[in-house]
Amino acid sequence: MIVTGQNGNMKEFKLAPVGNHLARLYRVIDLGTQMREFEGKVNMQRRVKFFWELHGEDDTGTPLTTDDGKPLIQSAEYTWSLNEKSNLRRDLEAWRGKAFDDTELRGFDIKNVLGKFCMVNVTHRESSGKMYANIKGVSKVPSIYVKQGLPSPINDPMIFDLDKFDQVMFESLSQNLQDTIRKSSEFAHVSSAKKDYAVATGGSVADMDSDIPF
Repeated sequence: MIVTGQNGNMKEFKLAPVGNHLARLYRVIDLGTQMREFEGKVNMQRRVKFFWELHGEDDTGTPLTTDDGKPLIQSAEYTWSLNEKSNLRRDLEAWRGKAFDDTELRGFDIKNVLGKFCMVNVTHRESSGKMYANIKGVSKVPSIYVKQGLPSPINDPMIFDLDKFDQVMFESLSQNLQDTIRKSSEFAHVSSAKKDYAVATGGSVADMDSDIPF
């Protein structure tokens, strides 16, 4: 059964139903360093947001799609860290089915999982009269699914990286994501660098990337 909730603009949208669903990671968005409060303590953390497209049906046989036939989307936000207590490390290791070795912990390329399928365990929570869908855990795709053949991907894969800022990609993000990213110190640094370039060269800030040889 598809549960209906409301977002901040009071527009109806479909939540992913509770349960374990086949999903494909298609988007990874670097949110930059954000202020987060946990158990009364405020911390500055580099954050990242993952987006999965869901495939298959719910327990009633209803396809996991929107009214216009597009796959339902489920997201999860993480601290951008692979320390031993991080949720990102927990979920990636469960997805892989093995722990990271020392070499991988020194620098794991997230492109290794972009576009790949996994299982996401979705739960619901209610807050201030609104229902939200959250990812409780991620795991490997059962071998029987793989043998039957995985579905065709729908959404184009994307990684937005503030350390390799792409203005066109940034402008393609939702307004909410853009507003969040603008709060980060990394975005402030990018904005300052582009302004300095424009003043120094008299050129458009859009020309800045073209000066990079590779």
